[in-house]
Amino acid sequence: MKKTGSIARRLTAALTVLILLLAPAARASAEYTPSFNLTSEGVYLVNTDSDTVIYSKNANERMAPASLTKVMTAIVILENVGDLDATTATAEQWMFDEFYGLNISNAGIVTGETLTMRQLLYCMLLQSANEAAVVAAYEVGSQSVDHFVDMMNETAQRIGAKDTHFVNPHGLDDPDHYTTPHDMYLIARYASELPGFMNIVSTTVYYLEETNKVGVRTLVNTNRLMSTSLSEGYYYYAPVRGIKTGTTPDAGYCVVTTASQNGMNYLCVCIGSPYYDENGQVNQYNGAFLDTRELYQWVFSTFSVKELLSKGDPVDEIKLKLAWEKDYLLLVPERSFSALVPNDISADSVQRVVKLPEDGISAPVEKGQVIGTMKLILAGEQIGEVNLVASESVERSQWLFLLDELKTFFTSAPFWLCFGAFMLALISYIAYMIIRNKKVLGDVKYRRKKPGLPRR
Repeated sequence: MKKTGSIARRLTAALTVLILLLAPAARASAEYTPSFNLTSEGVYLVNTDSDTVIYSKNANERMAPASLTKVMTAIVILENVGDLDATTATAEQWMFDEFYGLNISNAGIVTGETLTMRQLLYCMLLQSANEAAVVAAYEVGSQSVDHFVDMMNETAQRIGAKDTHFVNPHGLDDPDHYTTPHDMYLIARYASELPGFMNIVSTTVYYLEETNKVGVRTLVNTNRLMSTSLSEGYYYYAPVRGIKTGTTPDAGYCVVTTASQNGMNYLCVCIGSPYYDENGQVNQYNGAFLDTRELYQWVFSTFSVKELLSKGDPVDEIKLKLAWEKDYLLLVPERSFSALVPNDISADSVQRVVKLPEDGISAPVEKGQVIGTMKLILAGEQIGEVNLVASESVERSQWLFLLDELKTFFTSAPFWLCFGAFMLALISYIAYMIIRNKKVLGDVKYRRKKPGLPRR
């Protein structure tokens, strides 16, 4: 950049920064909050492509998960059973005792019936069969359900679900049995990446083969968001796949799901939609299903991935020293940057906060050399950071370098210490000589005045 144009360019850059600072900030608090009411006590909606949290409600509050518990039960089974079809478990009478008199989800498993681990997974994940969870847990837990529960809790801690604790493998309510919407997201996300898991939970109907005790059974997925039947199609939403439902009077209606549309992928957790209405009657509709569907419809119609910064576009400049014909160097982003943002957000809505060396830089500079960084801020939240690099290579002027070295030398502390010491020594020497000469002159005058001394 020519020196004659540097002032104009600086003014232009300053004006650009001023416009960005004064431009209306993106209304993230409004854009990222749906306009409709949500009945679920806890919600966590995440874009899994970018790990962007789109919306959360009471994300870290402990809540009863009901049968969402079975997602963790499935994780422990999938990670500890080598062959799901070759490993079997047999139901024993005691395994049904805790469910006696309760109206719970089951798969009609009977005492003495032997099923494979794959069949048990379908029973607990599709039909939310509680007895299937106990049968599998006893086998995988080395003939101890308590040991299996310990494995569940250890796994939860390992994957980061720090505010989660289980006391059983099925999810019936207990004061010490809890999770959070955020933790449930971590658990479901982890499970979704295990081989075979999504194949099971995305199945709407599964025909369980005849066993040693029972003939062919039909298992129907309890996730009505995937059902197209006339009686259940009220909740249907085509993009949804899996993952698990849960319902108890205390926990309310719960569901964790995934949904994909137009290349965008999301995971949504809804926990604690009221089981009873204000009159104490069981709610006619499952509020967790309705919340989930509305959240997905909203997010798919409201958000998209946009390029907010293009690689190679000049964004700033920095003072350049030791270059003969340039005193400023243009800086460009090291890479393009895209983010998931509301549709009405443009690149101009994003604030750019640049951090550069305060004293500028010195030549030589290589094209692509990292000079500084730029943070991208949307509504007060950092959404990304990119390196700023040199837009071109610049050679160093040897004359300017030599002059700079001399300037540096003559302004350095060692130089001034040496110079000061020299001056002090010089002054001391001069003072010494003056004092010495005065003494010599004094002696001469004294000898001349004293009688009897011979003249020379």
